[in-house]
Amino acid sequence: MISSMTSRERILASLQGLPTDRIAVSPFIHNNYVRYFFADPKLADDQILLRTMDVYEHFGFDAIHRNLEIRFAFEDFDSPDWRVLRTAEHEQNTSIEKPQIKTPERTLTQVTRFGSDYRISPGQPIKQSIFIKDREDFRQFAAYLPPRLRNSRLEQIHT
Repeated sequence: MISSMTSRERILASLQGLPTDRIAVSPFIHNNYVRYFFADPKLADDQILLRTMDVYEHFGFDAIHRNLEIRFAFEDFDSPDWRVLRTAEHEQNTSIEKPQIKTPERTLTQVTRFGSDYRISPGQPIKQSIFIKDREDFRQFAAYLPPRLRNSRLEQIHT
C-alpha cells in the first residue's frame, strides 16, 4: 500500500500515470463560490487565490487552481521559431479570437469566444480550444518557447 501523499505528490503522480494513495480530486471552484463560502460577496480579487486554497483544504481536495484569466500580447514574444498570428471574427453577438503560434513543425491554435447572448456571460471569455491539446503540442510548445518565456520548471518537465 502507498503511504499518505501530499496533494502535490498525488496530482503529479496521477498526471504521470503512477500509483497514488487515493484518486486525486480537484474540482473547479469558481470565484463566486469562494465569496459564498466565506459569506463575503465583496471579497477582493487579490484575496480570491488565497481563500480558494482555504476552500480546497476545508474539503480535503487536491489543489489545481485556475480561476484567473491571464492575458498578454503574444506578439511581444515572437522569435524565429515562434511566430504569432492573431485573428478575430464576429458572429452575431459573439467575437472570436484565434491566436496561433507557428513553430517550425506545427501550428498551435487557441479559440476564445466573447459573447453577449444567453449562453455566454456578457464579455466573459469562453475557451473553446486551447494551444496544448496533446503531448506533441506540449513538446512543440516547450521546444520552441522563446527564451524570454522559459523557466527552469518548464525545462524540467520537457526533458
